[in-house]
Order: sequence, then C-alpha cells, then structure tokens
Amino acid sequence: MIDKVSIVEPPKAGRLLVEGPSFRYFADSAGSSDYFKIEISGASLHVNGVSSLEVDVNRQ
Repeated sequence: MIDKVSIVEPPKAGRLLVEGPSFRYFADSAGSSDYFKIEISGASLHVNGVSSLEVDVNRQ
C-alpha cells in the first residue's frame, strides 16, 4: 500500500505532478533531456518502507 509520493529533486525542464499515490511527468515543448527523483513510502505485509525512484528523460 502506497502512503505517500514526494518529490526529492524536481525536473529542470518539464513539470512533475503528484496526485495521491501516483505521479505524472509532462515534458517541455523543446524536448530537452531531464531528470527527477521521487520518494515512495508505504507498507507491505505490515512492514513499512521507503523507495527512491530516479528518472532520466531523453528524447530520441
């Protein structure tokens, strides 16, 4: 069960939207590369934990 999604490092070029337990990334119109990092906290089988997700965005 995901309790919280939080932005650790926001993207430089695009926009990151966090809504409850989900997130959406919107690239800028220039199509440049980007990077962001989020943290996801929650529990599984009554064991709490935190995971980090680092995303590199590259246009081809």
